[in-house]
Amino acid sequence: MALHFDYTEEEDHLTLLGDVERVLDSLGWPHFVSTERLLEGLNALPEAGWSEAGPRGDGLSAVGLAKLMKRFQLRPRDQALETGGARRRGYETARIRKACENYVSASVFEGAPL
Repeated sequence: MALHFDYTEEEDHLTLLGDVERVLDSLGWPHFVSTERLLEGLNALPEAGWSEAGPRGDGLSAVGLAKLMKRFQLRPRDQALETGGARRRGYETARIRKACENYVSASVFEGAPL
């Protein structure tokens, strides 16, 4: 699958995906992660700068996250909670893991000597 965006955009998107992978590592890779929990984890990474993202510098939002994740064909979905009929919005982590394998791992080896 070809990615068509300039280097800085690509770097930002790969950084996000790598940071999402770090958050999911810390959560033990549940089968589903709510948008709220993922944002909480991303915004808690001070060195990543997500806590200062957004138009007012108040952290990465659900809309901002969805726009960035869309580059990797990752879209939030609704999932029913186990208790009651409530639903939550979030991401299937199996799809995120596949994107990480395809993009983050591949980017580590770009330009490496053979």
